[in-house]
Amino acid sequence: MRTSLRRLRRLGMVITIGDTGKFRITEAVFRFGADVRLGGDLREAQLRLIRDGEAVVHTPEPSQQSLLENPTAEYDEEQTEWEDEA
Repeated sequence: MRTSLRRLRRLGMVITIGDTGKFRITEAVFRFGADVRLGGDLREAQLRLIRDGEAVVHTPEPSQQSLLENPTAEYDEEQTEWEDEA
């Protein structure tokens, strides 16, 4: 769940609200869901939203804590999940 939310945040589909662990889902998520629910290609729908500017890749400024964390562990976790989805 955490990895999925992190991916959605990077795509600009989820906006975190402070440090409370709460988040706001953008309208783009619902448009993406409608396209996929109608039998459309998942990847094509995602790329279209990015191309049309409804979803963007967001890379937040690094914090002290994020610089101390092991970045390769997150990369390996995401790679495994992408391979599982393929």
